[in-house]
Amino acid sequence: MTWAFTVPLPASLPSPNSRIHWAERARRVKQAREIVALAARSERNRLDLDKAAKPRTVQLTRIYSARHKIMDADNLTASLKPCQDGLVTAGWLVDDSPAWLTLLPPAQEPGPRPALRVTIWEP
Repeated sequence: MTWAFTVPLPASLPSPNSRIHWAERARRVKQAREIVALAARSERNRLDLDKAAKPRTVQLTRIYSARHKIMDADNLTASLKPCQDGLVTAGWLVDDSPAWLTLLPPAQEPGPRPALRVTIWEP
């Protein structure tokens, strides 16, 4: 079974290279996690799915607008961690540990607005 949905995100995902105050970083992390959790829970409810009970595979694709740059692989992976946590909060994943989640390398592609495309597979 495969599910895919897109979540609009703020352009400023927290990156390890961001030179910002710790409180601002914490605010951005919380905001990203909550946005993904809300949209993912809404999608799970729309599809009338129960919370995850099996391991799943996830592909996260960052969609960036023309005003933003491509991130290197390390920063992209780290900046998408709050998004993974939002999927756990929404019930799409039991946990984000390796026992429950196979995370494919994140991808990036240009688009009209910043967003995150989530693709989830269950064996």
